[in-house]
Amino acid sequence: MPNVPTAVEIAKTAEQALILRTVSGTSEIGKFVLSTPRVPSDRVNALRSAFDEMVRSPDFLAEADKLRIEIGPLPGAALQKIVVEMQAISPEVIEKIKAIYPLN
Repeated sequence: MPNVPTAVEIAKTAEQALILRTVSGTSEIGKFVLSTPRVPSDRVNALRSAFDEMVRSPDFLAEADKLRIEIGPLPGAALQKIVVEMQAISPEVIEKIKAIYPLN
C-alpha cells in the first residue's frame, strides 16, 4: 500500500531497524538456489542470468500458475546483499532476535 511506512521505517533506534530488517529479510529470501564456495564470478553471473531468464519465461510462468506456485524472484545480487547483511549481525542482536522470535 502506498504511503504506509514499513516496520523498519518506524523503528525508533538503529538496533530496532536492524532487528526488523533481519526478520523481514528471512521472508524475502524464501526459497533459494545455492552453489559451492569460491565459484568464479563469470560463472556466478552466468548462473544468475540463466535463473533470471528462466523465471521470466512464459512457459515457466504458465507451469507455475498451473501448479499454483507464486513466483516472486529476487535478482541474485539483491539476495546476496541480504545474506551478507545477515552474516554481519552481532551475536548480541541475534540473541535479542531469538528472545523475540523463539525457534520452537
